[in-house]
Amino acid sequence: MRVLSTGAVAALGIMLASCTQASQPWWDVVIDMPSDTAEVDGWADVPDVMDAWDAADIADGWDVPAEADAPVDGPRDTMGMVCGTDEDCQNGIFCDGRELCPYGFCQRGDPTTICEDEDDCTIDECHEDTASCTNTLIDEDGDLHPPESCGGDDCDDTAGGVHPGATEICGDGIDQDCDGTDGDVGTCGCPEPLTTSGSYSGTTSGSSSHSPSTCGSGGGPEWVYVITPTSTRTVTFATLGTSYDTCIYVRSSSCTSGTEVGCDDDDGSFLDSLLTVSLSAGTTYYFFMDGYGSSDSGTFSLSVSGL
Repeated sequence: MRVLSTGAVAALGIMLASCTQASQPWWDVVIDMPSDTAEVDGWADVPDVMDAWDAADIADGWDVPAEADAPVDGPRDTMGMVCGTDEDCQNGIFCDGRELCPYGFCQRGDPTTICEDEDDCTIDECHEDTASCTNTLIDEDGDLHPPESCGGDDCDDTAGGVHPGATEICGDGIDQDCDGTDGDVGTCGCPEPLTTSGSYSGTTSGSSSHSPSTCGSGGGPEWVYVITPTSTRTVTFATLGTSYDTCIYVRSSSCTSGTEVGCDDDDGSFLDSLLTVSLSAGTTYYFFMDGYGSSDSGTFSLSVSGL
């Protein structure tokens, strides 16, 4: 860009007088033209205007528009600059959005769209240090299991203790492990706690069948109790009054593969069972209320003493 000095302005007025009306004497004349290096066309008195003017230059008296100084290796303010393409407007900041050049002048970008993937199931984050975006599936309860509604496996994304693999608490009305049930109470997966002596009743109909005992033919459904005595004691189990041919047994440590510590079929009255076993303090035992054969199931009555 060149700017006419006072003398050059006067000369220019004389040169243009024959073809146009002379400029008013109070006008400043700013002409944007290539640099006159040869100085053979009458423009020798027009000084060159350097790019990137600062306050000190303007104070010297040059009549030019102020132009922001901006480092070439860092963020810069490009708003309002003349541009040809969007690339001319980029300010070196990633997360404030992509600057635009819609009408020949730079406009600000939209920071809300820089990482937006238009997926309601993701949390969109922008990282200025790496100039990158992450779009992470939502996980409201922070248990690292996204909700089923977003393609995850969490059946309740508002409760951190509810997700596949969580420990099921039987009979509390909550499906902790997201298997569709509140635990099949009375099975090895969800045995019913047995803590005191007394009378118990229930039904084996519809329950699961586990590994057969040594004193029954197997195949029938069972109701499973879990016992962990605080002191060593001798406990007696009896099925007096049960309507079908019963079989009862006890395993230690593991419900499905533990050692059988006692089993009885008909030591009670008629088809009732009667079993007395010694239980050690701190050891977990599983008591099975079973039927002798696969067709022996239904309502049962159980008496427990010594616990």
